[in-house]
Amino acid sequence: AERERLCGNDQFKWGNYCAAIKYYNKSLSLDPDVAATYANRALCHLKVWDWNAAKSDCTEAIKVDCGYAKAFYRRALAFEGLGDLRGALKDLQVIL
Repeated sequence: AERERLCGNDQFKWGNYCAAIKYYNKSLSLDPDVAATYANRALCHLKVWDWNAAKSDCTEAIKVDCGYAKAFYRRALAFEGLGDLRGALKDLQVIL
């Protein structure tokens, strides 16, 4: 799972967001309990403006690690993309 996650990170760095998502999918199929992998995949979804998928991945990351600030921040960005400013503010207040 770690190798797949790292490959996803490389693809992300190169701007290949769809390829990165595929690697993160594989990583999560092998180990679904890594909050960072959900958060990384969420960031890819944010980059391609897939707000709902980003929000969902952040929610999963928060289920795994309820104190994961990056997941709350990225979910706030997804809420903003969806036009839900109250949801965004709520998540930002958690990390402030």
